[in-house]
Amino acid sequence: IVQTKIDLWNRLSADGRPAWQNATERIERLAALHAPGTYVYPLSARDYVEGTFDGDSERVTASRFSPFLEALDASLVARTGRSRLRRARDAARRIGGDAIVQIDGDLAMLALPTESLRAELLARTPKLVELDARIEMQRTQLQNDSAARRSQLLRETAALGEELELALAQAFDTTDVAKLRDRARLHVLVDRVTAHAVEAFAKRAALLAVEPLEAIERASDTDIPLRFSLVEAAAVAFGGQLGTSLWSGDPADAIAATIVLDAIGGPAIALVHAISTRFAAAAAETYMKRELIADLRSTIFPALRNDVAELGERIATNIERIDGALDAALLEAGRTARDADIGSVERALAAVAADDVSARVASMRSRRSTIERELVEIERIADAFLAEAPEIAPADPATEMLRRAHSDPSLDAAAYARGLRPQRWRVAVVGALRRGKSALIDAFAGRAILGDEVPGMARFPIHVRYGERHEAFALDAEGAWGAIETASVGEAARRSPVLVLTPWSFPRELVLVHAPAFDSGDIDAEDIALMAARSASEVLCLFSRQLSERELSLYERIADFGKPMLFAHTMADNESAGERRNVVELAGRYLAERKIPTTRIFTVSAQEYATAIAERRAPAGWNELGALRETLDGHATSHMERLARLERSSAEIGRDLTRAAAEPTRPVGAPAFLRRLFGR
Repeated sequence: IVQTKIDLWNRLSADGRPAWQNATERIERLAALHAPGTYVYPLSARDYVEGTFDGDSERVTASRFSPFLEALDASLVARTGRSRLRRARDAARRIGGDAIVQIDGDLAMLALPTESLRAELLARTPKLVELDARIEMQRTQLQNDSAARRSQLLRETAALGEELELALAQAFDTTDVAKLRDRARLHVLVDRVTAHAVEAFAKRAALLAVEPLEAIERASDTDIPLRFSLVEAAAVAFGGQLGTSLWSGDPADAIAATIVLDAIGGPAIALVHAISTRFAAAAAETYMKRELIADLRSTIFPALRNDVAELGERIATNIERIDGALDAALLEAGRTARDADIGSVERALAAVAADDVSARVASMRSRRSTIERELVEIERIADAFLAEAPEIAPADPATEMLRRAHSDPSLDAAAYARGLRPQRWRVAVVGALRRGKSALIDAFAGRAILGDEVPGMARFPIHVRYGERHEAFALDAEGAWGAIETASVGEAARRSPVLVLTPWSFPRELVLVHAPAFDSGDIDAEDIALMAARSASEVLCLFSRQLSERELSLYERIADFGKPMLFAHTMADNESAGERRNVVELAGRYLAERKIPTTRIFTVSAQEYATAIAERRAPAGWNELGALRETLDGHATSHMERLARLERSSAEIGRDLTRAAAEPTRPVGAPAFLRRLFGR
């Protein structure tokens, strides 16, 4: 958070301090409450600029701008800089390794007599010709697919232009003209309508971009040394930044998000500018909806269709760039395969013909030693830098209200996926800050597993499931769970995902996943919460009093994952019966309007439930936490029964196949239970 223009707040307050310092304290208190871990930087950009121009070092210091610049630099190093260095180190490791393999192959061939070299060349050539034909076939398929996809995308873009025009016309028709005249409100309206209209198109375009390429990647077996990163090629084509949370997961999701942002940043902005210009150019009573509708039909909407068409052209061009990257990778794979198969033989024959074998062997050995030394030095420099986790310093360490580690700000999706067992029934508990996620899990467990400190500390998912004794584990970079102290769960969840085992009565395969609060102020919080939901079998969404716009937007995105969704209205003990009923009815209406599916909305209070259990009485009649518990228990039990049936069926199939192999004279045909199992 940047508190600007402190040079205008130098008047002394009653306590003798400049007014801006008192304001800073108020901002820090609010930040600690609503965005824990956020840094506050009071500064004067004017004093910094003018002090720099005038050579006035005291004014530059008083501007307090330098700590802010240092924090920005540390943030870039921690995020973009470190990820770039990792990629550079890995690229050097790969290139150096390839060079060493080539040198070793050349040295091995130079040790053979001429007759053996010629025999090797004749033996290897047919296989290489076959490989070249396969690669050329894949390149031809890619080129044909590319042309067909471009035509399909441009057709869908034309349909998008019509759909967007219709959606905007309906929105303008139902919106008061005063709101349309207000540029800020108009922006909100147009952005929302545009994002909703473009979202489905963006997903289709993204799948159009990646699915054919993924098929070609799968078809390239170990014989084709294809080195191609789809997410890297897509990031370059669409102007993304590798290493950011957006471009570190599914490339289709990243492409779709980029297309939506491009639509909002292009056609939507142009539309708002055109409408606002017309309102500004006329008196308030002379330019109303009738005049606006006429302009929309005559000039504004035709211009919008052109802008959408240009958007489609840009997307098509970007997809062709990805295709081009794969085509180049296929060509390079052919050259690499050729060099690996006959390159060393050809170079050895050339050396024999030039009577230069001894000199070349000495040169290659020297070069090999040099490469090995350089690789060791690169690893040393890179690893030493990466081991130093840069700290983002607060402007005033003495007054900082809440510190948070910033050494590794993002969740490694691959490591997280490796740490998950596919047979578990995971329920992601998702919600905003202070919606009762920890209290709910503690109430289910019948003991304080997570405690009050977790809401303000956890940056990563905390998994809770059955264990014979209370234990805790943290996920490492390789996707393995290492034991930690149970008292350090909250602290460990600031750095990595955490697993807690507890002897509760839930089914053994049920895992409750405490997702970090998506509105905690952490830049990665929403992405990590979405990752937890995407990896879950079911999602439990918590809210209190009323579903906010931000909560609804997040739950819309979660609904796209196609997971079963339950909702719980938490902390309901502070409301009357009428208020609780109204909250649930209103939430149901909001969810229906957004087309967010929900099996049921529960009204719960973890505190009232825990108090009732402690007092050995039944919870209040309105408190449905027990019903929620039974629902989760039932879903997990059904899942475990399905797994058991599948295991029995697999065993029976194995026995049948074994009998069939032992009795080859039996009539061909699947057993009856197999036909029932597979539907044929």
